[in-house]
Amino acid sequence: MAKRAADEDEAVKDDDDKPKEEGEEGAAEGEAKPAEKKAPFKLNAGVVGILKYVLLGLLVVILSFTTSWLVSRYKSAGSGAGASHAKDELLVTDPNTGDVVERLPKGGDWNMDSVIINTADEDEQHIVRFQVIVSYDKESKTILGELNDRKSQIHHEVRAIVGAKKFLEINTTRKQQELVREIKARLQMIVNQEGIIEVFLKEFTVH
Repeated sequence: MAKRAADEDEAVKDDDDKPKEEGEEGAAEGEAKPAEKKAPFKLNAGVVGILKYVLLGLLVVILSFTTSWLVSRYKSAGSGAGASHAKDELLVTDPNTGDVVERLPKGGDWNMDSVIINTADEDEQHIVRFQVIVSYDKESKTILGELNDRKSQIHHEVRAIVGAKKFLEINTTRKQQELVREIKARLQMIVNQEGIIEVFLKEFTVH
């Protein structure tokens, strides 16, 4: 009897232990597992290097475009004493500010042959290349004929004026403006009338 009672007690003990273990396992399974943190997105070193080269290339293109635009604007301001053609008039601009300082009626264009001549420097020779364009009054009945008849004389006088200049006398926009005024005054004396509206120096270079 004592043995049977001991066996029953042992069986009861085993039965009591089982639910407890199962309950503990269920509670453990029921607990939410913490979410795994994702690693931050990182670019591959090779991709980063390519992007750097692309950005550098874009920067070079932008700088080149900006420089070209500034140079072209500077040249257009310096050519013809800062004058430019508008639809119905000539706009004379200040080469430093770009402001319009004078508006002239638009005339016809008379082109002189291109000129290549040395400066008057004795120590070091510099070559000047340019072409003179004369804007004349189209209402005048005689100015175009005078320009054509005196073409050789005009060419000679322009060469004499520019050839007497030294490099430092024509190497800036302002000095080239003074040169234009001098040429214009000489041409007006040659044709002996006021039919010349403006004079331009096209593609003026000195080096």
